[in-house]
Amino acid sequence: MSGAGRALSCHAGLIEQVEELDRLERAAIAGDDWGALERVLARQRRLWEHCARLAQEAVDQAARSQAITVLRRLYQVRVRNHALIERQTEDLRGQLVALENRRTDRRRDLRGGRIAG
Repeated sequence: MSGAGRALSCHAGLIEQVEELDRLERAAIAGDDWGALERVLARQRRLWEHCARLAQEAVDQAARSQAITVLRRLYQVRVRNHALIERQTEDLRGQLVALENRRTDRRRDLRGGRIAG
């Protein structure tokens, strides 16, 4: 395989890794599996560092451009999945507030002599 062919194959493999990590991260977020999320984020960080090194050490513009493309895609994944975590956190916060409001209402009902249902 030529140098250009190896570079394209490497680029495709890196993009596949980004997509797989994206899938794993979304599954961890959806499943509230914070241990799995931590492991995925560690793998993303290592991939980020590897691609940054490739971009810095690239001997030609095509290789540098491909590494930057992978970094850009990884960044897009992080931004989107961070937004998922924020939405999930807001949903949980809303559920906690609603639960606390129901508990407060129930206590008030019990103190007022009414039966809480």
